[in-house]
Amino acid sequence: MDERFWWIVSRVQHSFNVRPTEEAHIFAENLKKQIGVAPIESFLSKDGSRRLFIYFSSPKKSVSLEDITVTNDPSEISEATSGNFFKIVYFLRLNNSTDVSRNAYEAELYCGEINSSILENLNDFLNDIVLPCTKARQNWGLCTTEQKGQILSSLEKFTAAISDASSNSSKTTHQKILEVPPDAAAADFKATRLAAHDSELVQRFEDIVTGWIGTIESTVLSGTSSDAHSRDAIVGPLAELDKWRRRNRILTALTEQLKSKKCKNIIGALIAAKSKVLKKWKAVDIAITDAVNDARDKLKYLDSLKKYLEDLYSPSVTPGFIINQTIPSALITMKQMDSASRYYSRSGFMGQLFNQVANQLVLCFKDYLRALLVNGVDDDQLWAVTLPEARAARPEDFTDGPDRQIRAHFEQKLSQGRLHGKADIKEFDANAATLTGRIRACLLVQRLMRVALRHFRDSIGLGIHGGASASQASSQRAASAGAAAAAATSGIPINDDDAILKHLDAFSTRLRQFLDVQVSYGPVACCV
Repeated sequence: MDERFWWIVSRVQHSFNVRPTEEAHIFAENLKKQIGVAPIESFLSKDGSRRLFIYFSSPKKSVSLEDITVTNDPSEISEATSGNFFKIVYFLRLNNSTDVSRNAYEAELYCGEINSSILENLNDFLNDIVLPCTKARQNWGLCTTEQKGQILSSLEKFTAAISDASSNSSKTTHQKILEVPPDAAAADFKATRLAAHDSELVQRFEDIVTGWIGTIESTVLSGTSSDAHSRDAIVGPLAELDKWRRRNRILTALTEQLKSKKCKNIIGALIAAKSKVLKKWKAVDIAITDAVNDARDKLKYLDSLKKYLEDLYSPSVTPGFIINQTIPSALITMKQMDSASRYYSRSGFMGQLFNQVANQLVLCFKDYLRALLVNGVDDDQLWAVTLPEARAARPEDFTDGPDRQIRAHFEQKLSQGRLHGKADIKEFDANAATLTGRIRACLLVQRLMRVALRHFRDSIGLGIHGGASASQASSQRAASAGAAAAAATSGIPINDDDAILKHLDAFSTRLRQFLDVQVSYGPVACCV
């Protein structure tokens, strides 16, 4: 037993907080008697094990020497760490061709900890170390700017997924939506039957259930506040996916809590007492079931579109890729889920989803244009780029002849329901080197979004009112007040193009004004 052994044991003593006031060498002697030294000697020796695990598993967080186990085999840990609380201290070495040096052991050995929540450990590791270090990296070797963006985007998505999973495991399973006094519920069925004859206890149970009803109606079944936020210009389609994931978690936690013994006994006592509160509770219970099914179905629907929606968040996405791949692929998937798409269109959900897609397109266009105009962090090249283009601007350059060909190809893709490859992407982005070309590409996407909306309505049998303006949509809603009222409270009517494309149209108007100014002041620019 030498300095290497003492160093390992001191790490264990510090991590497990066992006998913290005891001297390290005394603790090492006591630990040696308890666990032996064979696995540690194997780890430190030539041709020995490259890993060493010292761990404890206990229902309580406090630990004694008797709880500590040492092993070189990771398969032994999975069975032993089934307790409510555990911690693992691991040691690794890269090269076992020689004994671990007695002088440089700290440089040759790597030490770390794993706590009870492995997902939380991984989440902290990604957020605190991997992601910041990757973003701060300056030398990317042979990676292009596009490849760098794809790597960072994929890493951020993976980190977000781990964070979401960690949140689910640590919070949702223990989340309590309803307040249940610890002494409120009867211990068994017999006691529940007896409680039904106690008027004072029944009154208490009725007050508890009335509180549940108020909580559920105000925080769980009400979706008006989130709908208002969903119409913001900065809210994209993945925000809708996150919203329904959160809602599904809350509803799942609520249903699990209602299945608990305490909640069942309270409801059982009210049933036995034939309480009047049960009538309203049954209505709320049905509403919970409907809300759970609705959240689950919408989450499944959005998950099927997720890979296409994520394309709109890529830093390297271009208008050509959006028109040739993203939007056609998403619409084809929507048409394959015909019954769900038709139902969600009538409820206003699809109109809201298209609105969020249009909002994200605005952000894509801004990044697409900014990439040409901004060199570095704050070096704005707007005037340097605009002046030469204004000098060369001619009205005939803004005819929509090439745009018609792209529009015809786009409509062909949508009508045939399948993609034909990427041969036309280069044609679409042929003028991406100029600001005028990029603006025209963005404006074409805006026009094709209206085509996509009309085609979607036609494909699900709602095309009779296709392309309606806001005033036309108002008259149509007056003809079917009931359905329209439901749509207005839960989303945007699918036939109201002006509302769906509100922010995209406003941004496109500013782009057209810029092009008009560029043409109008072209002769003046020639003199500058």
